[in-house]
Amino acid sequence: MTTRMDAKTDVVPLTREDVSAAAALSATFGWPHRQEDWALMLRIGVGLKIQPDDALAGTVMWWPLGPNTATLGMVMVPKHLQGQGVGTRLMQAALAANTGKTLRLNATPEGMALYQGAGFRDVGVICQNQGIARGTGETGDAVLAGRYVASQIMEFDQRVTGLQRSHILETLVTVSDVAISTDASGELSGYALCRAFGMGRVIGPVVASDTLTAKALIALFLDRYTGQFLRIDTPATHGLSPWLAAHGLIEVEPATAMRIGADDLPSAFALASQALG
Repeated sequence: MTTRMDAKTDVVPLTREDVSAAAALSATFGWPHRQEDWALMLRIGVGLKIQPDDALAGTVMWWPLGPNTATLGMVMVPKHLQGQGVGTRLMQAALAANTGKTLRLNATPEGMALYQGAGFRDVGVICQNQGIARGTGETGDAVLAGRYVASQIMEFDQRVTGLQRSHILETLVTVSDVAISTDASGELSGYALCRAFGMGRVIGPVVASDTLTAKALIALFLDRYTGQFLRIDTPATHGLSPWLAAHGLIEVEPATAMRIGADDLPSAFALASQALG
């Protein structure tokens, strides 16, 4: 018998106590997120849920990127409850909490109708590349760096992308390998992070002054983790997917970049993840 959702069930905050249930729900969609990945996202973001009983009936999260921008993600409704308005209620609550902001999300095909109905428009394609890494020998002057460069990374990130996400980067740096590149004057020209995620590691964000620098930063991690599973999410406009595939990270199902509001910000060469943007 199909479960019916009570329309009066409250939308309430998603908390750290929900990590196990959220990871179990995301696994039913084939998403790779571990409990540790969910815990990290909750440390740096805001989540809502609908939970009429012991089981989650749906989630949504967002991460502020300054006073006027946020990225949304982790929108999930169990398959047996889809079509009952649960996703719409969660999306409406998230939009109400972010009124007047430019909103970004990266949509799977299953979520497109919900997001289009909420007013999001398609603005591009996010390529998802993953697989067993093969070395490149293209690291250039990219080097691993210690955490002391965190402040420089945050300033560089905001200058290049226009986003205010120091609170996110402060946390990601503590759980990531950090690679940097500098120009002839010793100024930072790019950075990349690589952290444990899902079935292996995810490379991102990658922010750089040009494509050659971005490739060198990514190559450092391809070389460092040769023979291991890596994932990276890149805007199709940067054209990195064929190069990544040549080094073991094949392109799988892409996501659709979607927006509400104005968004003329430059894009990073790689996202922190599809959800985090």
